[in-house]
Amino acid sequence: MNELKYVNQKVELYISNRGKLHKAVLIDEVKVKWKRFGEPGRLECKILRDGKIDFQEGNACRLSIDGVKFFHGFVFTKSRDKKPVIDVIIYDQLRYLKNKYWYVFEDKKASDMIRFALEDMQLKIGEVEDTQHIFDKYINDGQSVWDFFSDIVSKSTSVNGKMYALYSDFDAVTLKNVESMGVDYILTYDSMEDYSYKTSIDGATYNQIVLLSEDKKTKERKIVKSEDAENIKKWGLLRHFEKVQNGRNLQSTSNALLEIYNRKERRFEAKNAMGDLRVRGGTLIGAYLPNLGDINLKSNVLVDEVTHIFSDGKHTMDMRLYNKDVMPTFGGG
Repeated sequence: MNELKYVNQKVELYISNRGKLHKAVLIDEVKVKWKRFGEPGRLECKILRDGKIDFQEGNACRLSIDGVKFFHGFVFTKSRDKKPVIDVIIYDQLRYLKNKYWYVFEDKKASDMIRFALEDMQLKIGEVEDTQHIFDKYINDGQSVWDFFSDIVSKSTSVNGKMYALYSDFDAVTLKNVESMGVDYILTYDSMEDYSYKTSIDGATYNQIVLLSEDKKTKERKIVKSEDAENIKKWGLLRHFEKVQNGRNLQSTSNALLEIYNRKERRFEAKNAMGDLRVRGGTLIGAYLPNLGDINLKSNVLVDEVTHIFSDGKHTMDMRLYNKDVMPTFGGG
């Protein structure tokens, strides 16, 4: 027992099982991971098997830091060995968006479709911002709700230029424009232990966009193209081709996609940065990182992914950042 390292008592996890609330004794470290879009929030921790704790898969949990509500979710995985410890994985309610279903919508915005699907899945709904772009018709033919949401929000972004974060705000599913998610946190070389910076044109980098739309009645096809001749000379032809259902604003959509993808991909990851409870996937923070290889990063940046780590009485964060110069992922993932 002496080798076990207990998490600071101000990091509190409560689990509800059969009408009784259990306070877990936490060991080693607690990790909470959030992405801007595409994955549920995830809490990883180790709980002491003290003979008092009693919980099962599916039980609701809440994590607070210094008395502040921080994470709400449900037990999905328990792992044990000879040690008196249970490794636990807890997801927030966005985990249920992995369910697959079939929906048909006409003349609806992404925000309308998201709200309808969340209500259909009986999930608690928070603020859902208006995504503006109206789809003539959209069919979700059996793909996961996650993929469905990702597709309609991505297509809305390509039209209106606005990026969104989908997350569980404690226990309510929320869709927000990231422009409204800024906090006064500034990342510097001194505020993190290490970092990783990588550049590439071998993923989601395109200097030519070709879109094809076909009229369902007349079968007439319309093709539009946007390209950057200078970058084609520099990198060779990197083409993105896509068939689209909605023929409205085809050229403006093509131009918007070129604006997004006609650039070198850059990935920046901060490691063990100073922790801040306000930071989640989708949060805007400041960065002052001059002489970062081929760029100077001195601007607001989007936190595309963050892992909060609570250990030894310390709170640190690993973050993946994004802005007009730094892309969040390679290979379009």
